[in-house]
Amino acid sequence: MASKAIGVKLKALRLKNGFLQDELAESAGVSFGLFDEWKMLKQFHAWIQSNDYSRFWAEP
Repeated sequence: MASKAIGVKLKALRLKNGFLQDELAESAGVSFGLFDEWKMLKQFHAWIQSNDYSRFWAEP
């Protein structure tokens, strides 16, 4: 029941702030299994912002 309450609180924070701060995601991710997904999303976002699409479009 406590984990459900925490999940609802996290969802409310996401809706309020529009994003989760790194510290919140890292502390909550261990118990909710979100840390890996959050880390992958951050890496993908950094890759998109770097405009380095050559690895994605590399020819064989």
